[in-house]
Amino acid sequence: ARKHMFDRSLANMDLIPRIDVPVLLNVATKDGSTPEAPARELAAKLAAQGVPASVSVYVDVGHSPFAEEPARFNAELAAFAHSLRAAPKGSAASDKRPRASAAPAPVL
Repeated sequence: ARKHMFDRSLANMDLIPRIDVPVLLNVATKDGSTPEAPARELAAKLAAQGVPASVSVYVDVGHSPFAEEPARFNAELAAFAHSLRAAPKGSAASDKRPRASAAPAPVL
């Protein structure tokens, strides 16, 4: 299964214009499947279209930062979620909040 994961193309850059909600990207330096550079590129492209995006880098962590550094991961995820709830109405973040009727964001 792992071999097939790396054999397929993951280039979904054509989907970026459809993303209209804030994004938190988590990458880990010991995870070859989620390198930092493409995450930063994605965050920059999202920001250029007015979508708040941030990159969190886990140094010396593998593919599972939620398991390897759960306290940090949970704290960052909670802060991200709270920032969406706390955004003043009419702000960029509140305008980008997912709505109940919104289609799920594409998986990149």
